[in-house]
Amino acid sequence: YRIRDYEILLGDPVTEVVHKEHGYLLKLDPTKVYFSPREATERQRVAVQVRPGEYVMLMFAGVGPYAFAILKHQPHVDKIIAIELNPIAYKYLLENVKLNKAEGKVIPVLGDVREKASQFYGLCDRVIMPLPRGAYLFLKEAFYCLKPEGGIVHIYHWAPEERPYDEIGRIIHEEASKYGFEVQILNRRKVLPYAPRIVKVCVEFKARKILKTS
Repeated sequence: YRIRDYEILLGDPVTEVVHKEHGYLLKLDPTKVYFSPREATERQRVAVQVRPGEYVMLMFAGVGPYAFAILKHQPHVDKIIAIELNPIAYKYLLENVKLNKAEGKVIPVLGDVREKASQFYGLCDRVIMPLPRGAYLFLKEAFYCLKPEGGIVHIYHWAPEERPYDEIGRIIHEEASKYGFEVQILNRRKVLPYAPRIVKVCVEFKARKILKTS
């Protein structure tokens, strides 16, 4: 699981907090789950793209920040399927569904994306993959989750600052070809610096299954 190291220098050792972000609440313990308040603007940027009635797949959901950002902006979303592997993050995700009165809209799923995503194959208008280290390994699942008429994928990736889109662009096209999809890149964006000369990027693209002709 993605977890950062913290050291308590002074005060109460209780590390559980309720974080307020753009009108929604996130209960979490940053010593036990991954959460980046620095990415609030990025979450809003994605959330405003969601349209009424969309069925959204959120992989690597964590405590749910993308899910609640979307729901706050677009209360008429159909469903947001939020898959999370870390059982502690999943526990907070369940609590945050209640905190944000999101029952019936945000659907938490505990487990590995590879094992759980198949339940939602062919159902989704949009797939969000906010895991910068290795999200591309789950592109097969992302493609198959999309509706037959296609949909939009947001994938995150750590990349060298000087040519940030080369590797992930190549991978997207290779995986699409492997699984019989055509893709159209819609947007590419540097999100945040991660390390010296390394940046986190987001690539957004349309994908649709290539129909076989007889």
